Amino acid sequence: MSKSKEIKKAALYLRVESEQIETGRPSLEAQEKACREFCATQGIEVSEAHIYRDIGKGLDDFRPGLSAMIRTLETEYVDTVVVYKLDRLTRKTKFLLNILHNLAENGIGFRSATELIDTEAGNGLIIHMLGALAVAEREVLQTRRYSK
Repeated sequence: MSKSKEIKKAALYLRVESEQIETGRPSLEAQEKACREFCATQGIEVSEAHIYRDIGKGLDDFRPGLSAMIRTLETEYVDTVVVYKLDRLTRKTKFLLNILHNLAENGIGFRSATELIDTEAGNGLIIHMLGALAVAEREVLQTRRYSK
């Protein structure tokens, strides 16, 4: 007897810094396309009811799309959350760890479409390191903005 493999379902979280996309920064549409393509290669089905978008700075603690995702995923199940890149989720290490902890408590994994991040594969150290790099990148960007 062959055991049928269950298809995993994913929620997507997408964020851009502002409506005016900076050169080289992927739009919400480009992020969604990349996340969908990633999911397809991994055999993961995108849950159409669980696509969350935000427009705003990564420094903002309140983002309606992210808040809605966290609230919804406490009661509605998906297997994993997929982001385009870790810094699209947050550039704050503590905030990142809180989100990942919340997801893990609900049995939900976390993956990045463009980085080797998959909490289901047990690469937590890499996530911590990338979180720290996102913080450093944020600080460099702030320095550049305020030094002009």
